[in-house]
Amino acid sequence: MNVSHRIIRRWVALMLMFTGPAIGPACFAQTADLEKVMHAWCTQAGTWTGNIDVTAADGRTQRLELTSTHDCTADAKFHVVRERFGGGAATVKVTFIDPAAVRFHTSYFSSGREAPYSFEFVSVELRDDTHWKTIIASTPGSEMYEGHPAILRYIRVREGDTIESWKDVQFSDGRKDFEPRSRIVQTLRH
Repeated sequence: MNVSHRIIRRWVALMLMFTGPAIGPACFAQTADLEKVMHAWCTQAGTWTGNIDVTAADGRTQRLELTSTHDCTADAKFHVVRERFGGGAATVKVTFIDPAAVRFHTSYFSSGREAPYSFEFVSVELRDDTHWKTIIASTPGSEMYEGHPAILRYIRVREGDTIESWKDVQFSDGRKDFEPRSRIVQTLRH
């Protein structure tokens, strides 16, 4: 490594140290990083059953049964999830990569309405198709949650035939720690 590369690496390390999450791994993400995440999500093809624990702002948790069916297009460009909660509510999520913006876009359909979302790459750890971890997050300032500006962070971990997912929220106008809002544990139905 030559001197200029060392200087650049030190400068980047200092910037990360002083600016924290405002300039984290997402700003250096490449389309290939997003494709690795999409590949991991596409390994979930099939039906998964389990529970979702939803935590309200007051700290109360409600547990519901959750059945999710995952599918992807053959080229892994679109990830489609159909979910059924308990005995009633159903949703459909369609996620794809926007290579020009280097981010994920999700169209979330529930109760006859569409809600569009956009997420940045945070990290991916891919050991193999059945052992991986992905993290994505909304752009700071782009989401409102419980009436407050917030960052939404989604973490998904696959260990064999078990998936565990979390949605955490970090409020921009208050506490700076991420707070849990939902947790899903499901197993692949064979």
